[in-house]
Formats: sequence, C-alpha cells, structure tokens
Amino acid sequence: MQLFKAKIGYCKEIAPSYFKMAILADIEANPGQFFHIKCANDNTFRLRRPFSLHRKLEDGFEILFEKKGFGTEFLSNLKRGDILDIIGPCGNGFKIMKKQSIIIGGGIGIAPLFELALRCRNPKILIGAKTKDSLLCVDDFRKCKIEPLVSTDDGSLGYHGFITDLFLDSIDSIDFILYACGPSKMLDSVIKIAKEKNIPCQISVESIIACGVGACLGCAYKTKNGYKKVCKDGPVFDVSEL
Repeated sequence: MQLFKAKIGYCKEIAPSYFKMAILADIEANPGQFFHIKCANDNTFRLRRPFSLHRKLEDGFEILFEKKGFGTEFLSNLKRGDILDIIGPCGNGFKIMKKQSIIIGGGIGIAPLFELALRCRNPKILIGAKTKDSLLCVDDFRKCKIEPLVSTDDGSLGYHGFITDLFLDSIDSIDFILYACGPSKMLDSVIKIAKEKNIPCQISVESIIACGVGACLGCAYKTKNGYKKVCKDGPVFDVSEL
C-alpha cells in the first residue's frame, strides 16, 4: 500500500450514471483489492472513497463506478490529465484457484470481478441487474471471448428473475469455485446456497470505508471469529468464515 498521485487517462460514461476511468500509474494490484481515492479538490476536506480494481491496463488500471453521490459526481466530471490523490492497493483480494470458476456479479458488483475473470481458468460469468439498461460489461466480456449469462429483475433482457435463480438453473455439478460481489441481499443468497451445497466460495463485501487502513473500525463486518475490518481483513471473505 502506498500514497501516490496519478493522471487520469480517460473518464467515459458507459451507461446512464455508470463510468469507467483509466488511472495512469505503474502499480500492481490483485483482483478484489481497492484504491482509496480523494474525491475533492485539494482545499476541500472529504473522506476518500473506495474503488475496486476493475481491469489492469498496460499503463495503469481501470475503475468502474456509479455516479450517486458527491464523491462519484466529482470523479465523473474529471477529464484526461487531471490528477488524483490515491492510497492503494488496499485490502485483501480474491484467492484464485486452479479449478473451474463461476463468477456472479450483481449491478455495480461486477466492478471487481472483470479482472478476476481474466485471470481465472475457464470462467463462467453470470451478470444480473434490475433492467437491461443497468447491465454492465456484457460486451466487454464478449470482446475477451467470454459469453456471459445475464438476468434482469424485470425480464427486459436474458433470464427473468434474480441472478441467484439463474445460477441454480444453470449448474449441473458443484465441482467449481464460486466468486461473487453485489448487493447485500444477493450476497446473502449466495452465502446460503454455497453453505447448503458445500461449494467453496469467496465474496467481495461492499461497505462504507472511511480510513481504508483498519484504524477507524467504521467498516466492521461480523464473522464466525468476531468482527473483521472490511478495509483490511477484506473486502474479500471466504464463506467458511461467515
């Protein structure tokens, strides 16, 4: 983990209120780790915001985010060449296994899963969203020769229903590792399925993160062994811990 400043390569809207940003920095990070970014001008005090590594680039890395508050609105208005103040990479990422992987992303939860999929063996990708307009990264996966299965809550594209139901309908064995990130209700369902079927599983937990280094205890997350810090012990947890 280090504190550094980096230029923006691009910031583009890929769907209504969803943005991809390229950050030009020679730094290594693992899928599931995050960067804590100052989302304000230098003379303004604001808490940093956590953004997962979305994709490794030749000259840096990408983040994927939804514009829904002051911090992400600030980021969405930045341009090529603007400078960001960043701490990272932070936290613990996914442990990549050699067996086949199934990767489930719900909404913006697909953000930390793209680079993971590129590094996994023979990945199967499931992407869920409320509507077809909020499905993310489908074409990006196809460009990488990975055909995702998709679901929408309203049936506007793909499977009509929740992504966890599509997952149950699409598996014919349990000889795989499961990775997931998404809304808390989705993750609760994934955890329940993994435990009932004895499927090895890792999830990336979303949380409000203040300090990013495990000092403030603001992102405490309940596990079998007491409360853990999402920013330092996570954001990726093995389901066996939960």
